[in-house]
Amino acid sequence: MHWGDTPYFVRGFNYYHTLRIFLWHQALFFCLGSVNVPNSTGFHRLDMVMRLAAEYNLRLIVTVHDMPDLDVYPLYSDAEYHQRERDFIIGRYRDEAAVLAWDVRNEGDIDYGTHYANPAKFDKTAVLIWLERAVKQVRALDSRHLITAGWLYDAQSTAPYVDFVSFHHWTAADELAGRIAPIRAVTDKPILLEEVGYSTLHVRGDEQATLLTEIVNTSTQSVLAGWLVWTAYDCSIDRSCYPSPCQSPHNGEHYFGMWDVNGAEKPALAVITAP
Repeated sequence: MHWGDTPYFVRGFNYYHTLRIFLWHQALFFCLGSVNVPNSTGFHRLDMVMRLAAEYNLRLIVTVHDMPDLDVYPLYSDAEYHQRERDFIIGRYRDEAAVLAWDVRNEGDIDYGTHYANPAKFDKTAVLIWLERAVKQVRALDSRHLITAGWLYDAQSTAPYVDFVSFHHWTAADELAGRIAPIRAVTDKPILLEEVGYSTLHVRGDEQATLLTEIVNTSTQSVLAGWLVWTAYDCSIDRSCYPSPCQSPHNGEHYFGMWDVNGAEKPALAVITAP
């Protein structure tokens, strides 16, 4: 989990109030050479998140690999190293009432070059072979919970492997239907809009609300399984970097929240809390 980040909201999945959390392996494991040693402090904090979510009747989509090592122990070519950590996590939380689904990889399609700003580091076939294997390994440990993989642009490629297809959308609201169509063309599995949001550094608060209203309407008309809005709270620049204390670059990433850094509500909050 990124301890400085804040969660998503979701509507859908039978109207569960669901949060998406990201597991940060650097906070959860010590790396002693090729040995993965669980960090009791990190897992104690994650245990508390699980218990609090269950207490408040929240459901969690747990993203297992968000920012994995792609250089020293590359996720796709040194998969056993990462599998040991993933197996420990799944085994520890597979009986938790709060877990709704495991997201095995966040935006893995970027690794094979779907984003213009990030050149491909791996072949698409290698990434999808890893995805298929990882899903089977998670399912072998936990047959009760759903499994997905939140891709940025190429979500249709995950359809053969996951229980529901997850995609991310960061552009204009009127482009959303066009993003859904190619996924719907290849699968009848549920489709989740797993990430969407608009930064109030770039749009006014009322414009953020209008854009999200259009997203919600299109999602409903398209019969999506649900939608998740990034993010709950704006992030101050001294709480969104590691190690601390430090300051991350001041940019739009800090202003996607439904509340600002002082806890004041933005107009968009009314959109996601409406019946």
